[in-house]
Amino acid sequence: EIIVVDDGSTDSSVDVLKTFGDRIKWIQQKNSGPGAARNAGFSASTGDYIQFFDSDDLMTPNKLEVQASLLDENKEADFAYGPYVMAEETDDGWEQRDVILQYSPLPEKPLHEVVAKGWCTITQSCLFRRATLERAGAWRTDLMTHEDKEYWYRIGEVVKHAAHERRSCVFYRQHGVQITNKQTAANDRTKDGIHAFDLIIDQLKRDHVSFLTASICKGIRAGYIKYLISKDDFTFRNSWRNEVYYFLYRIYQKAGRIITQTNWQPADGPLDRPETFEHFKSMLNELR
Repeated sequence: EIIVVDDGSTDSSVDVLKTFGDRIKWIQQKNSGPGAARNAGFSASTGDYIQFFDSDDLMTPNKLEVQASLLDENKEADFAYGPYVMAEETDDGWEQRDVILQYSPLPEKPLHEVVAKGWCTITQSCLFRRATLERAGAWRTDLMTHEDKEYWYRIGEVVKHAAHERRSCVFYRQHGVQITNKQTAANDRTKDGIHAFDLIIDQLKRDHVSFLTASICKGIRAGYIKYLISKDDFTFRNSWRNEVYYFLYRIYQKAGRIITQTNWQPADGPLDRPETFEHFKSMLNELR
């Protein structure tokens, strides 16, 4: 089944959807944000496996088949996941904008602790068991951005095993409008980030995570506060504790970058190999 949630679009999306007849389910709602749209789609779904997918991203044609087979074969796996890459479609075709991420599997550690240290993959690169999402609960609707970080922490609390593959890839499309919107709303996005990590930090106390993990998580939050202050936004106050947490986080971050020789952490599974991008790109071109 395919379920499309029209979250208050102002273009011709509805007219296009109608041309598919009853081959897809479509839901119209006023613009309520990404969390509300995903909740509406999930509520209308009936499948045992759930794939979230945003309107401007693409997947290689084998993605659903590969990951569904993984879940069929690995009954203990709560979700399947694989590589994704930030790319831009130009007149000359697809251009890679960063290394391929999640090409390597996650470390063998509790997932919620990995999330607390800053890891967050895109949900588009995953295929979830319905039961996993039911245990994690609904997406928050009071976060317009950074909602995935808080959601992934709750997923991390309920999963025991994830199945990794590197045969498919999601293209996380980068384009001018998207980038501009990010720049113009940077302060609002940062405040959402603080709110998301406030929620995670509250959950850390319940989960009894290590002092180091909690400190790194608080350091990420402190970094958001420092950014706002640098933009003359004093909504949140800084403190010497925040400076200590931020210092610890920066050490952790720099150590990870030295290990991967990229701007990413080992948990992000980065791969800097242009020929692999070309391989995935050729698979994507099969859609044309």
